[in-house]
Amino acid sequence: MEWVKTLVNNEPEITVSKKGSIPTFTGKFDERDNITVVEKNDLITYTITVKNNSSAAAHNIVVKDVVPVGTVLVPYADDTYVKLNNDNELFWEIEKLEALGEVNLKFTVKVVTDTEQMITNVAKYQMAETIPTGPEDPVRVTPENFDDDKAKSFINGIL
Repeated sequence: MEWVKTLVNNEPEITVSKKGSIPTFTGKFDERDNITVVEKNDLITYTITVKNNSSAAAHNIVVKDVVPVGTVLVPYADDTYVKLNNDNELFWEIEKLEALGEVNLKFTVKVVTDTEQMITNVAKYQMAETIPTGPEDPVRVTPENFDDDKAKSFINGIL
């Protein structure tokens, strides 16, 4: 009989990736700088993919993104962000992400400036350190108590 060792990870392992796409692309790709050039009125759709790469469910994940300077949010009926405050901050709350599960979060912005500038988009996520026992549990992460210093960041830049 041959024995096989199996690693069981009971801690959630979250990875987050992000990409920007331009569905009505009218600009050009600058190969020299490896950037996409957009023009005023172009739309940029950002997709944030949150994956749980472990055998344990992840609980209470909050993702935060900010509408980039030089753009405005284009609201759609199927948008999944849960809060847009006065600082142009978008939040998504994921109560539970099953083992090996994946969630895609999206939002679209419209370029409103014709001044040449780098449109940089940085998003962050934070997760409760332990599984919250209810909505009032102090370990629970919410848009209201989201802590940028404890959150992990990821970036996407489009010119």
